[in-house]
Amino acid sequence: MLTLNKETERIADQLRLFYFGPSWLGPSLKELLIDVDEGLARSRLIANAHTMWELVLHIAAWLRISRERMSATTTLDPDEQENWPP
Repeated sequence: MLTLNKETERIADQLRLFYFGPSWLGPSLKELLIDVDEGLARSRLIANAHTMWELVLHIAAWLRISRERMSATTTLDPDEQENWPP
């Protein structure tokens, strides 16, 4: 059980770093979005690409799903609506 706790702590730490930084993958999510207003976030700047708003909702959905899976409250895969919230 000790190993599981250390692994969940490591995952939680990586998620914190992803949001607050410094992130191993580059700028943190918070840094990337700090100057983005709602209008820009909802704008579809590239045809057939997700908006920043959609991407943030997708990240939020998967953070919640990950939390549920780590706490063993669900193991079901999300449906499309949950995966890409409107």
